[in-house]
Amino acid sequence: MQKSLTSRPRSRFSWTRPPPYYLSMVLLTVVLVTGLFIFACGPQGEKVDLLVTIESELKDCVAVNPMKCLVVNGELFFDTIEGFDFEEVSTTG
Repeated sequence: MQKSLTSRPRSRFSWTRPPPYYLSMVLLTVVLVTGLFIFACGPQGEKVDLLVTIESELKDCVAVNPMKCLVVNGELFFDTIEGFDFEEVSTTG
């Protein structure tokens, strides 16, 4: 006797209603994940005042192309600083 290839055996398990705490676990997970995303993003558009040290000369650096970079707190800084216009200062008197 051959079995038909198209028939599938019935599952021994039937769908049952999830336990009562299941919904509260899902809700807690959603709240925690949402809170994590909100915390990770932080406030948008908030301006922060920082005290930094900028060297008196621009240094050669390479980002995508060779360019001149600010040296901020001893490290090359490849971007611009909003509200700051660099004026090279001569250290020779």
